[in-house]
Amino acid sequence: MSDDEIVMYNGENKYFVGSSLMFMIPGFYGLYHKEYYLAPSLIIGSLISINYWRNPKYGIRRNMDYIYVNSIIPYYMFNIFLIPSITSQVLLSSLYGMGAMLFKKAYNEYHKKNRFWYMYHLGMHSVFYTGHSLLLYWSIFPPIS
Repeated sequence: MSDDEIVMYNGENKYFVGSSLMFMIPGFYGLYHKEYYLAPSLIIGSLISINYWRNPKYGIRRNMDYIYVNSIIPYYMFNIFLIPSITSQVLLSSLYGMGAMLFKKAYNEYHKKNRFWYMYHLGMHSVFYTGHSLLLYWSIFPPIS
């Protein structure tokens, strides 16, 4: 294994490719409903993530994934507060906060060489998928406040 490779113990990257692909579902749903702001960002993010996870290595593809995700976070956070329902805002903020904690846990476990670090990262994908789907849905069909 070379220094530029991300440690995968049993081909776990295939799970990341699959979970990254799932983000296209709400993206295309949003495009179908003429939502042209959040929806394209999900599709673009999904494509960047799939490109990285199909053969995870340090380099340009990882940098693209890292930069894209970190640059889009403020956009999603801003859009939470465009939803007119305080309950929805709290729920979405909680989901994104939980996702951030799962990412930190995955990062720590990876560096401890825990071979199950990827479970936390997949958990983060699941929580963010839920948050992104709800945010997109409520952007199209705002809940009653």
